[in-house]
Amino acid sequence: LPHSEYMGDCLVEEKVTQKTEENGGFSGKGHFGDIMCGTRASVSLPGFWSPLERVIVTANGNLERICASYFNSDVDVKLVSMRQIAKNAFRRHVKLYMNQKAFCEALNIVTISDQSLLERIARGEVKVGNVFHAAGEILPFFNLLEAKKLTGGQIFRRYLLSAKGIECSVEEIFHPDLFPKLAA
Repeated sequence: LPHSEYMGDCLVEEKVTQKTEENGGFSGKGHFGDIMCGTRASVSLPGFWSPLERVIVTANGNLERICASYFNSDVDVKLVSMRQIAKNAFRRHVKLYMNQKAFCEALNIVTISDQSLLERIARGEVKVGNVFHAAGEILPFFNLLEAKKLTGGQIFRRYLLSAKGIECSVEEIFHPDLFPKLAA
């Protein structure tokens, strides 16, 4: 995993290296459930994913809205850390909370080739977490790269969000009892 070491205790048990249906992994190729995919959406995951797990795993940049809607509650995104790792790249570590309970931890590497957007970030006009909105409210292309259940029951997924001049690589780990935990 390219930047998972920053997730601390989230990967406590073991890393699943081989992604197969036998060990609970999924490896996606190409375009997968894009926000603007035309008149038909198609998602195919192995049968061991529950309906709610499939919704979470395939959320294409709208996880906060889906969880807020499902639970009829606010989702808070707390920035744990952010640092610039290159002239045009930033590493962000965030946690998502609902009802004061963390349910997801995410690491993002945001790479921006749009010079005017980089200048707006440098001036403090745009937050790195809002680059797609700041770039003209564009809808990013979603590409699920990997999804799997870890041995501790957590759900892991890795995906890309991209649009002209912006690429966001995201790794997320979800609490093993995401829905029961939040509903309590």
